[in-house]
Amino acid sequence: MSHLNAHWFLSLEDATDKIEAWRMEYNEYRPNSSLNDLAPMEIKEHWLKEKRENKALPGAASSDPMIFGSVEKSPAEHNQI
Repeated sequence: MSHLNAHWFLSLEDATDKIEAWRMEYNEYRPNSSLNDLAPMEIKEHWLKEKRENKALPGAASSDPMIFGSVEKSPAEHNQI
């Protein structure tokens, strides 16, 4: 990965292009330790794949993997033991 301070900017347009390329690399394609050394785009692709697969399952209450198959309970059901 290159750093912005390693570039000479020849014009405002050149600076804009180089900064945007750096921003895309830094925010989307660079592995991130807080994401288990995966790039944000890898996480997004994995999430979209899971979402497509879960949506295709019959009887699923939701295509969101975090609430897959969940059903809202009434207040009376929450109090039952």
